[in-house]
Amino acid sequence: MRLTAEFLADMVSAAAERAEGKIPAKYRMVRRKEFDRDYPQIEELKRRYQYKCQVCQHRIEVGGGRYYCEGHHLRPLGREHRGPPEASNVVILCPNHHAEFDLFLFAILDYKGRKRKLEHMLRSLEATETHLLVRHRIAPEHVDYVTEQFLTRLDLLTRS
Repeated sequence: MRLTAEFLADMVSAAAERAEGKIPAKYRMVRRKEFDRDYPQIEELKRRYQYKCQVCQHRIEVGGGRYYCEGHHLRPLGREHRGPPEASNVVILCPNHHAEFDLFLFAILDYKGRKRKLEHMLRSLEATETHLLVRHRIAPEHVDYVTEQFLTRLDLLTRS
């Protein structure tokens, strides 16, 4: 399946309608093959970042001294992406930033230093100077992949 600007717009519209209750949720039984994810590595990264999002530094407290955040594979594991299940392909994010990274709405603009500048496809970040805080090695080929996907989607949006 190819991602087009029309597909992205339909996906965002359907999600908004579901959130507003206009489209009822449907349930079905599915059977699928899943990747054996790298949970121990992701848990170690979550501890390293103190369960804070690498973009906004927010962490969600769930009670009892526990916190919630998500591990995101820069180059996704499945289908055509074929990303590796390794720490150099993972960033720790809050649910909102995870969704934006899943949609390749962010580009990581540099590789060096502990703060990597981010660019967002749909809004200007210059006013807030958004960065990705980095305390572990992120492989340059995964950053390149994110940037390539970002530029492809940006090109599709500017054509429509």
